Amino acid sequence: MNIDARFARRCLSLVIAAGMSGGIAVGCDSAPVRRTMVQPDIVDVLHTDSTTRQSTRPGMLMAFDLPGHAGTGYAWRLLGSLPSFLEMSGDPVFTPADPDRMGSSGLTRFLVKATGTGKATLVFEYVRGWEKDAAPVRTARVEIESGGGG
Repeated sequence: MNIDARFARRCLSLVIAAGMSGGIAVGCDSAPVRRTMVQPDIVDVLHTDSTTRQSTRPGMLMAFDLPGHAGTGYAWRLLGSLPSFLEMSGDPVFTPADPDRMGSSGLTRFLVKATGTGKATLVFEYVRGWEKDAAPVRTARVEIESGGGG
């Protein structure tokens, strides 16, 4: 394959990827997009097919990171709903390990804030959302205990 054909193929791949991600940007903006990164009080990389224990207290923000691969159709989701003493802070976000490589492995981050005291087990499932009756290929559990005091 000559250089022009490779260039054309690469450009086509980028156009398709841009279209699939929500649209193609026309033009350039000289001002970079700035995102405010929320700094959690606790970051825990959960191990799949196991249970992790986490202690916290009201007001603390916890980040739970789960490994996955973009482009496989699988995504992490929380099974069921959160108990009343916990709340989700935003939507889960996948961050690729290599942003320049399509289908890169990476981590999906769930931000959960303790708003009160209590004990609960959160279960995360790695599933394809369109497969309604399929069992998850991986699960991860975190037992959370939120106590009073500071």
